[in-house]
Order: sequence, then structure tokens, then C-alpha cells
Amino acid sequence: MINVSWDDATDYSQWLSKQTGHEYRLPTEAEWEYAARAGTETAQYWGNNPDDACRYANVYDNTSKKNGLAWPNHNCTDGYAKTAPIGSFEPNGFGLFDMLGNVSEQTCSEYEDRYTTKKISVLVRKAAALVRSAVVRGSTNRGTCGQRTVTGARMAAAATTWGFASPGFSF
Repeated sequence: MINVSWDDATDYSQWLSKQTGHEYRLPTEAEWEYAARAGTETAQYWGNNPDDACRYANVYDNTSKKNGLAWPNHNCTDGYAKTAPIGSFEPNGFGLFDMLGNVSEQTCSEYEDRYTTKKISVLVRKAAALVRSAVVRGSTNRGTCGQRTVTGARMAAAATTWGFASPGFSF
């Protein structure tokens, strides 16, 4: 899903948990990293060549460059200038689709300068009037702040206001 706030994503996961009797939640940053990397140690789960990205992810490429932005692009063509349908690209080694590129993904980890595995409590976060920011991972089809990357970039974003970003979520 895209254009969903952190609050909406956590509310949905709580609702789904009640409906099914199973626990659902956003992943921690560490869980997201593990799932995205799929056991690899390369820059991206498909290897180290960023121009191979178009087989695996919707990235800022030759197709997107037609939008006129002056960002460096991947020298490949994925066929999508904006978001792509789920499952349009090859999965990672765990069989997961769309872990990098396309849209950024929300986590339940609080953003800190250092990479940790700290989770945000939904109740504490709402009670704290959204003072802190959650970690957003995965990059978007436009890169991260214009950079030519899909390495699972880390960003901080307020739970209810995303500015330029349109993060999504998946379980």
C-alpha cells in the first residue's frame, strides 16, 4: 500500500490482529534489513552492480528520467516512471518482492542516529503526540533524496506527516 501514515498502518495491523487472532505489526528496522538482504552481503540483494536494479526494483532509471529531474539515474529501464504494480520485478532470495525501490516502507523502530533494533510502542507513540520519528526503509522509485541508490536507505519521518515521501507498508 502507498500513501499510508504510520498511525494508519499500525492501526490496521492492530485491527488485523484482532480479526485473525494472530499478531501483526510493522517490522523493526533490523527485521526489515534481514528480510530485504535475504542472506546476502552485497550492496543490494541482487549484487553490487546498481545498473542491474531494473530486473529487481522500480528505481529512478531511464524511464523515470523522462520526468525531467536532474538526479543521476540507473542506466537501465524498468518501464515504470512512477510506482509499479506489486510483484512486477524478480523477488529476493527469500522470495520477497519489492523490498527495495518502488515505495519506501515503514518500520516500528524509532529513528536514532545510530542503527539499533529499538521498537516504538504504538500506545506510547500516540500518547507522546508523535514527538519522535519512525525509521522508513527501502528507498523509492526516485532514489533517496536524489541519490542513485536502492541499498535500503534509512530515513526518519514523522508518523502522520510525510512531506515529499509516500511510504507504504507490508507484513
